[in-house]
Amino acid sequence: MAAVWIACVAYLAARVNRDWTPHDEGLLAQSAERLLAGQLPHRDFRDAYTGLLTAYHALAFAIGGHSLLTLRIALLLAFALWIPAYYAIAKRFLGSPGAAITTAAAVAWSVPNYSASMPSWYNLFLATAATLAVLRYLDEPTRRRWLVIAGCCAGASVLVKIVGVYVIAGIGLFLYWRRLAASRDQPGAAPAPVMRGWIGPVTAFVVAALVSAGVVGLVHRTMTSGVVLHFIFPGVAVAIIVALAGLRSRHVRWTELLLDLATFAAGIALPACLFLIPFVAGHAVGALISGVFVAPLRRLVSATLPPPSFAEAARALPIIAGVWAATRLGESVRRYAILVAIPLGAVVLALSYHGTLYVDIVDAARALIPITAIVALALAIPTWHTPASASRQRAVLLVFVVVFFSLIQFPFAAVVYFCYIVPLAFLAIIAITAELNPRIPAGVGGPLLVFAVCFAVWRMNTREYVTLGVGGPAPKPAAVLPLPRGGLRVSSEDSAIYTELVATVRAHATNDYMYCTPDCPEAYFLAGLKNPTPTTFEFLDDSTGARDRTLRAIRDHRVGVVVLNGQFRFSAPDSALEDALGDQYPDSACAGYFTVLWR
Repeated sequence: MAAVWIACVAYLAARVNRDWTPHDEGLLAQSAERLLAGQLPHRDFRDAYTGLLTAYHALAFAIGGHSLLTLRIALLLAFALWIPAYYAIAKRFLGSPGAAITTAAAVAWSVPNYSASMPSWYNLFLATAATLAVLRYLDEPTRRRWLVIAGCCAGASVLVKIVGVYVIAGIGLFLYWRRLAASRDQPGAAPAPVMRGWIGPVTAFVVAALVSAGVVGLVHRTMTSGVVLHFIFPGVAVAIIVALAGLRSRHVRWTELLLDLATFAAGIALPACLFLIPFVAGHAVGALISGVFVAPLRRLVSATLPPPSFAEAARALPIIAGVWAATRLGESVRRYAILVAIPLGAVVLALSYHGTLYVDIVDAARALIPITAIVALALAIPTWHTPASASRQRAVLLVFVVVFFSLIQFPFAAVVYFCYIVPLAFLAIIAITAELNPRIPAGVGGPLLVFAVCFAVWRMNTREYVTLGVGGPAPKPAAVLPLPRGGLRVSSEDSAIYTELVATVRAHATNDYMYCTPDCPEAYFLAGLKNPTPTTFEFLDDSTGARDRTLRAIRDHRVGVVVLNGQFRFSAPDSALEDALGDQYPDSACAGYFTVLWR
């Protein structure tokens, strides 16, 4: 594990400053800076996330200085803590070499593809830690402190970004399934009363129906074949697994179940209560609730991208067929087959530099979650009447967690969002195949994981993240952003644009304030000037009266320079606002796709 840890941390450290999305970096940096200035998220400014990550970034700024590179180093530290937890889970299903390869594959497919300190990486790290804690609880069922630790990790995940609730749902549903499964293993127990004996099955079917309805209700606004395949089908598969467990659950230990859930909930509540203290003291609980639960709903309209369709996901079928055929071979024949597969994999890797083959491989990998759900359901159907072994419980836990955690891809299912979940997907499919046949992961999965590592390192990690899963050339960041608050390697075009923008803004600013619109918080941070409004991204604001509020804030703070972003972002430009600003600020200059106005 030490060797894997050193190799993975060194690999990310060597590339942690490459590539960026300007508005993402600006959002994270400006939020942290405003918190350091004494402003409270959601009350004084629109934090796009819950707020815990903003506090972590503010701490990083206080220690390491105000620069975009400081945020990357903060991510590197959290990543270094994640590696041992991930390795510990992998080693439960594989030997040390297999765990090392799995960890390397998980790393190569995840953070190096986009090493911005985005909240979804921390959701991944905390989901892994919570899963490991539940696995420890399964080892020692009498020690529920592991459920408290799991709850703390899941609760902290929600405090980073609201999608952490998916981890809570996955673990909570697993704890319920586990008690249903355990209730079947009571030979010699007295028959339950008729009415009481049906409570377990009926409750299981109600829970299964609620899970299915909840998933459909979440994604129904953007219904496509890809949404059905990647979100609805895995959620329904999990619901069916729960319903199957309830068919013979006549002796459910409800007290034990409630104690499990209460202990887990107590762990969730602990960080939540600590987080609420400044909001209670600042009379901002209402603003927090609105910012966390209401504002994100606007993203369902402003930022949407469907996942791959059925036809695109079908590119995984040849791989599935090959794995199935390999499992049917004898041990000696399989060794010869691997010798043939090695040069074949090398040829595929060489041909996958760009174009359709590269896209095919990425789309095939993105079908991993539905495949995992299919295999898990196929395993559950013939074994619903048998006691759940310890290995099956571990496998079901990972399946439940990854199926619910995969919902973070909704509503914007870009390839980078698959990168946030693929490490857990690797663990889930390994756990399920190990339950089917312990020799499959080592004999068949090993070569596939080696190919996955090579493909990610040579074909994915070398690209700008916006070209992930897209055919064509793979441009690389070619210049360092030469600003005191920069330090990242970006494209030559971005370097020139933002250098000119900052110079122009600083030359015409009359005080510490500027105003930028739409969706360009990075301009404030890189220029070292303040935002007179609570806005980060315009689409997160309440549009009622927004124009008047903005003009009033500009007037009250005597803003001397304004920046208009001419590049498309999530928020549509307000032409009436821009016309009003043009009348007030008659002088202008262009810096790339930005227009700088002053008077």
